[in-house]
Amino acid sequence: VWRNVTERTGLVMDPEAQRMHGRSGNVTIEISAERRDADYWLVAKLGWPSLGLDLDVCERRWTDALATDLVKSGNERVDARLSVRAREHAQAKAVAAPDVLLPLLAFEEVTLGDAGGQLAVRGASHVMAKLEAFVRSVLEAASSLDGAARRVPPPALFAADVAAWEALAARLRGRLE
Repeated sequence: VWRNVTERTGLVMDPEAQRMHGRSGNVTIEISAERRDADYWLVAKLGWPSLGLDLDVCERRWTDALATDLVKSGNERVDARLSVRAREHAQAKAVAAPDVLLPLLAFEEVTLGDAGGQLAVRGASHVMAKLEAFVRSVLEAASSLDGAARRVPPPALFAADVAAWEALAARLRGRLE
């Protein structure tokens, strides 16, 4: 089942374990099955270069109703389910956009941070339709997160100096992140 799904989705099967991996742009993907309590879960671990936002995207908690530091997406379904926090709201808006967060609603558990995250659903890992649907949802989410990372603006404090920093990076044969 896992081999068939990897062939259909373009991921690579780990011959040593029931695990597959791949990437979507700058986002690395590792998918495995886990046993939690009495259930089986399909889990995707994602990684990307650090965004440097102090980003925290997670399931909404009851205390979030009183929070003043949440970044809203503008989509009712997303804002009712997920909480987004970051050091600077203007930067976090790139990640908190509905086109980025809507694909995350396909998962039962969502946690994202500056350099990666985890997406999970309850379900048996031996059912091809369920596994393939999960993998395709992960690939869609990874693609949207990769696009969001490219749209993050510089911190407001440094926005006026971006050109000077880019010039310095070019002179040193580097790049500004």
